[in-house]
Amino acid sequence: MEKTIAADRFQILFDHASDAHFIFMDNGITDCNDAAVTLLKCRSKSEVLARHPRIFSPEYQPDGRLSLEKSMEMDAIARKRGWHRFEWVHQKVDGETFPVEVTLNVVEIDGKQAMIAVWHDLTGIKQTERQLKDLNIRMRNELESASEFQRSLFPAESPRSEKFSSAWFYKPCDELGGDSLNIIQIDPTHVALYVLDVTGHGVTSALLSVTATHFLSGYIKNHDYCPKQLVEYMNRHFSREPYVNHAFTLVYGVLDLETLAFTYTSAGHIGPIRVTAGAKTEVFDGHGPPVGLFAEAEYDRSSIQLKPGDRLFLISDGVYEVRSNAQEDFGIDRTCRHLDNESINDYSLGYTVNSLARQVFHWCLPEKPNDDISIVGVEILDKTAEDIQQIK
Repeated sequence: MEKTIAADRFQILFDHASDAHFIFMDNGITDCNDAAVTLLKCRSKSEVLARHPRIFSPEYQPDGRLSLEKSMEMDAIARKRGWHRFEWVHQKVDGETFPVEVTLNVVEIDGKQAMIAVWHDLTGIKQTERQLKDLNIRMRNELESASEFQRSLFPAESPRSEKFSSAWFYKPCDELGGDSLNIIQIDPTHVALYVLDVTGHGVTSALLSVTATHFLSGYIKNHDYCPKQLVEYMNRHFSREPYVNHAFTLVYGVLDLETLAFTYTSAGHIGPIRVTAGAKTEVFDGHGPPVGLFAEAEYDRSSIQLKPGDRLFLISDGVYEVRSNAQEDFGIDRTCRHLDNESINDYSLGYTVNSLARQVFHWCLPEKPNDDISIVGVEILDKTAEDIQQIK
């Protein structure tokens, strides 16, 4: 009686399961449910049972192996373990192929070994996976294009003359960065420098960085050289724009090549770092909150008097806030010591900028920096025109 009840329950589950079910014995398929008939596009159960199981697989599987050869291997694993689950490509009677997850269970029916095969159709899942893969590829291509455009906004060459040389380094922590920098020869006697750092990361920060960069470029070319006025104007503009939901820090200054004075304004950003010819380093103060927080914020400006042999650096917080594996910041002091040492050893400005970046990357190993790294450097030269040609 109990065996009869159990058999009835199995038959109900077998017949009404939503996944295709088959019973295989040595002589082929001996039974299947209605879901199997529908999945294979057969007209009746008898049509399924009349066909050899080989008909329902293409000649080759996606890995290039013969279906007949591989199916024997899958069956052997199931018989050894009692069950086996794997992915397979089957085909319907009209030749259409479709992916399934096959589960084989070894059972005994009427004293003979048999296998119950359950096919879970993966067509929808695989289609979604392909769509996601295509979407990821498209997004990757778009990010690469956006990254190339962002890089095109950086200086093509580092401006220099007989009075100064310049160098810069930029590396985003992701495909798109929130930092921006530039060195702009405004006219024969004035050079503008800035480093800008948008809060956060990703596409939104990168878009604001690009917008602010265009804004700065337009203002620098068409207005006077007062950093204070520029920063206050930018702050009023970006504080009132409804589409801006990020603030950004900025240090912007203008170097007068005749007086060698560097006049700057720093909005929520670390001030310039000066390294004198005698390798004495000084970090200068900032002046106010980041751009975009308070529309009526007021800023000040400062002037740094430079001399031949002096170097001036603008950096983003990605330089000194990067952490080691022991959770120790690289720090301002370590940054200044590095700049001191490079000056004492008479390394070139370009080498110094790049060596500082290398030290930052080395500091956080085995991880990579979690913020964008931006460095701008200028050096007041005391060289002849012939010397300048040699360093170009």
